[in-house]
Amino acid sequence: MNLRFLPGPAFFCGASLTFAQLPVEPLEIPPVEPNFVHDSWLIDNHWPLKTKQEGINVAHHPLQKHASGPFEIFGEDKPSYAWVVKDEADDGSRIFRMYYQANIPIARVEGKGSYRTDIAYAESKDGISWTKPDLDLFPEKAVEGRPNNVVVAFEGKPQWGGSAPALIENLPDGDQRRYRFVMLYRVKGRGTGDQAGLHLVGTKDGIHFDMVNDFHIAHLHSDCPNTIHFDPAAGRYQLLCRAKQIYRAFGDEMIDTGASRRVATMFSPKLWTDWLEHSAPQTLLVPDERDGDHRYFYGMPTVHRHGLAWGFLEVFRMNDLIHTEVVTSRDGAHWWRHADRPKLIEYGEDGTWDDTMTFTSPAWVAVGNHWYIYYSGWDGPHGTSEREGTIGLATCLRERIYSRRGSKSGGVVCTRTLTW
Repeated sequence: MNLRFLPGPAFFCGASLTFAQLPVEPLEIPPVEPNFVHDSWLIDNHWPLKTKQEGINVAHHPLQKHASGPFEIFGEDKPSYAWVVKDEADDGSRIFRMYYQANIPIARVEGKGSYRTDIAYAESKDGISWTKPDLDLFPEKAVEGRPNNVVVAFEGKPQWGGSAPALIENLPDGDQRRYRFVMLYRVKGRGTGDQAGLHLVGTKDGIHFDMVNDFHIAHLHSDCPNTIHFDPAAGRYQLLCRAKQIYRAFGDEMIDTGASRRVATMFSPKLWTDWLEHSAPQTLLVPDERDGDHRYFYGMPTVHRHGLAWGFLEVFRMNDLIHTEVVTSRDGAHWWRHADRPKLIEYGEDGTWDDTMTFTSPAWVAVGNHWYIYYSGWDGPHGTSEREGTIGLATCLRERIYSRRGSKSGGVVCTRTLTW
């Protein structure tokens, strides 16, 4: 059934997402992992020691931009999204692997840029100094004067592009299929036909991907950073995407096509399957009155770590500014957002490389006492191709994106009954 609402108040009910449940006490918590208290799941009560003093609040700690500044070697790629993993070998050695969307300029028509998107690769020993190896795995993707570091492509189909790479973490052994990493990405471009949409592909060494066994999981035009994570407690997979099967998929007017820049989700008990045979994307998050003029969500790449789903929500003011806000969920359906809607990374000063848009990867890397979080930044608005972008690094102390903070007079946080 299609409903069209004229201007005026509208009310919706009957959503099929599962209602949140109260924790069953005593809560069993893992003894060797951090347990987070910003969302009150573990908290029974809190109060100030002086009655009329400020209470216990959730403080947000913006990331600190690393002194290395933007990584200049990525500038020529105009990268959009990056995913970094610290790959540790049995002999104790480690290498940081980065998979990113390279936007290669191929033509200019009437002053507007035309781009080819490829999934490219870079590596580092410390997560700060990066190199782009000249792999030449797909010669048809070579660009004169640049290392050919494309790692995911289809032979004989140079017009097909790959975009929005994201690794899937904590896969059960059966779904890992003996791959070192499994990547979710989007196929786009001329002639892709029914192969357009979301694909899975694996690699055993982090560089050579098994394109022969590339797997198409959804014919869905979700042009944002899509992610899949496995929830071990629920025993199922969750895909974060856009509801492109409904919005901006038909019609000529906005009242018909709707606003597609919303966060949608799909659940599946299986990974290597056609997800659309079992379900369809369902809207999960839409902006509210506290978002002000940022009335759109560009995407929400997500990871599942330490018992929480961490969504890196990309808040969008059509058609210019984009920043990232961290939201969390215990069940994948109900999401906690800070009341102040804080930016995870502040915009750079006017005229700098990240003064207009920042896209932050949720795949943080623990290094010593810090989390390394990578992001792409742009010095121009979304609605124009007259902009430059690259990738940079921001950090925070481990587990310190949000914290509980009391007043100067002191306060109390009382947990629910716990066991471990």
